[in-house]
Amino acid sequence: MDKSDKTHQIISVLMNEARHSMDHEHFEDAALKLQRCIQMEDESESREAILNELGYCFLRLGWFEEAVKIYEEYLKLLPSDNDGRFFLASAYASLKWTGDAIEELRTILSTDQNDVLARHDLALC
Repeated sequence: MDKSDKTHQIISVLMNEARHSMDHEHFEDAALKLQRCIQMEDESESREAILNELGYCFLRLGWFEEAVKIYEEYLKLLPSDNDGRFFLASAYASLKWTGDAIEELRTILSTDQNDVLARHDLALC
């Protein structure tokens, strides 16, 4: 087994453990495992899933500035993901960065006018 295969195997184990931790609402433990995965993963396609999960952990932990950084990086890789954009808007709103939250929610609605959650949150801003 070469180094790349071994690294991917470790990442797979860590991702499974992180998801298990998330299922049991142990978000700090999951975040630590996901951060280790990010350090090892080079491929943008694989990084997308890790970043998405890590951003969600940070949101659930109330670490909103960290969530913003992660979701901004995530959306550079996958700009069409409205779920990631919604989570970014949620982090912005939690930080009282209302203008940024509104911008993200409007971006979602420009691609999906029927997004009920984005409409709801935009009305709250």
